[in-house]
Amino acid sequence: MTQFTKAWITVFLCMTLLACSRKEAPNEVGEMATVATADVSASKKLAGAKEKNTVGDDELNAASKVQQLSSNAMTYTDSERKFIRSASLQFAVKDVYQSALALEDMVAAHSGFVIKNNITSTSQMSEKYPNADGNIVDIREYAVSATLIVRVPSQRTQEFLRAIASQIEFLDNRNFEARDAQFELLQQKLNITRLQEQQNALAQMPQKNADVEQRAGVIAMRGETLSMRDESRIMQKKFEDEVAFSTLTLNIYQTNKVRKFEYVDVHNLILKNRPGFFQRVASSLSFGWYQGLDLLITLLKVWPLYVLFAVFFFARRLLNLKRRSRKAPSDKSE
Repeated sequence: MTQFTKAWITVFLCMTLLACSRKEAPNEVGEMATVATADVSASKKLAGAKEKNTVGDDELNAASKVQQLSSNAMTYTDSERKFIRSASLQFAVKDVYQSALALEDMVAAHSGFVIKNNITSTSQMSEKYPNADGNIVDIREYAVSATLIVRVPSQRTQEFLRAIASQIEFLDNRNFEARDAQFELLQQKLNITRLQEQQNALAQMPQKNADVEQRAGVIAMRGETLSMRDESRIMQKKFEDEVAFSTLTLNIYQTNKVRKFEYVDVHNLILKNRPGFFQRVASSLSFGWYQGLDLLITLLKVWPLYVLFAVFFFARRLLNLKRRSRKAPSDKSE
């Protein structure tokens, strides 16, 4: 084999190797791009899964709150029984003032009404100290709570309780009660019927031949009967109203907050701006002088007393002189 042939074989082998390397490079880039795309899609799927889990947790929390506010005592119905429903709840909210307004709107949306809304702010701890500006810094921790008493139609009580679950951050306690009032209502109806019959019987009693005392007694009995009948009717209406509208007591509160106050230290300001020692001494002497003049003027206002005192003094002295002059001759005669 000649040298020329060996050179051609060497060149051919180098060109073959270069062609193979060029073909393999795009494949490697394609593989890297495929891997990167797969990683991006995997991360997107993971992020989507996390978002779905977060949404799922929120839904589970909301469902749990709604479940906590559900009770058969608020939903059970019976054509023969009349229930007086009541409930009391205590729970934490984000902001008491905003939640109180939101609860009032929910009550109105469910055809109810609010009979009490009391919000209080209580100071838990306070610390005061002076700062470099001569002011007083007051750091105070306070708690805000509210009590709402609302009346909601009994048929919509459970619906209202589910609606207020959106305001609850943490439920401390809840108490549901459904008191059967059918016998109390029946008792009031029987009382009204009995008292009405008594009133009719008293009205039909003959009073033409009765004397004045008997007539007065019958009138008094009719008055008492009518009064008792009216009271029974009022009690019946009260029971019917309690059956128609549930009474709910909502005690809400929020996490304690800290507020920083800053105000002028008046005492320190007075100490800094009061006059010097000698000026205060001069002011005191001047004040005492004018006080003495005022006292003298006040004493001069009662000069008639001094005149009376002088008259009394001289009159007494004259009497003493006369007594001495009378005693003197008698002593000489002896």
